[in-house]
Amino acid sequence: MSAIGAANAINIRAGETVLVMPATGFFSSSVIVAAWGLGTNVVAVGRNKDSLDALIRHFGDDGKHITPIILTGDVTKDSSAIKAVTPGGKGADAYIDFSSPEMVGGKHIQASLL
Repeated sequence: MSAIGAANAINIRAGETVLVMPATGFFSSSVIVAAWGLGTNVVAVGRNKDSLDALIRHFGDDGKHITPIILTGDVTKDSSAIKAVTPGGKGADAYIDFSSPEMVGGKHIQASLL
């Protein structure tokens, strides 16, 4: 599925907050472009600070539309960090996940849904 197809499939709209995790892969970074182009605020989540920093630099974002969150592996802390950067602390309006099969058993999905 193309990035714009994924964005359209979940019916995201301008002004909404979209959680993309993991955010630094080929498909997920493409979805960031699509979601950003649709006027959403993107929360880009990953485990590697350097990779997230490089992603932000690549897009040249001014911090207004792409917010990076580094996962710690602690579901409660990760969920709190995600909520803290969303409007009203309510969490994201949509969630797009391009996890690889190696992520089976990972806690990122649980953290994004709490």
